[in-house]
Amino acid sequence: MSAVKETVLSVCGLWIVMELIVWLCPKEGLLRLLRSVICLLLLVSLCLAFFSQDWDLSLPLQEVESRQEELSGYVQDKAQQAVQQEEAEFLEGLLEAAGVRAKKIQVFTDIPEDSGIVLTKVSVLFEHASQAQRGEELLKGVLGEEIEVEVAEDGS
Repeated sequence: MSAVKETVLSVCGLWIVMELIVWLCPKEGLLRLLRSVICLLLLVSLCLAFFSQDWDLSLPLQEVESRQEELSGYVQDKAQQAVQQEEAEFLEGLLEAAGVRAKKIQVFTDIPEDSGIVLTKVSVLFEHASQAQRGEELLKGVLGEEIEVEVAEDGS
């Protein structure tokens, strides 16, 4: 901070000297030259004072880590939502191709540490019991035994 004070004092001093020279100097050409030189000195001293300061622009490590975790969690959530939506659209198309219409399809996923996003459970709501039975058989056949298939009927 003392370097900034010294710079401000030197700039003020140079300004006063410049005004005195302007007041005392009778010729126009010499006056322009002196003004140019003094303005140049003022700019150089300001630039030197600015660049000589040690500016701490780094973020604390804890803040960087917390923002990194926050961003990572956000990206994982968005990726999980995208996978769930894509899987639900796939299953809806699969059921419609078999002639079964689902009212609601929910897909549940998980992110284990050793792999990517994994499908864990599918929950499907049908209007009629016959559609529910056909849909359940189709989904279990396609998805396999490791994925839980939950089927319900609305009955309305």
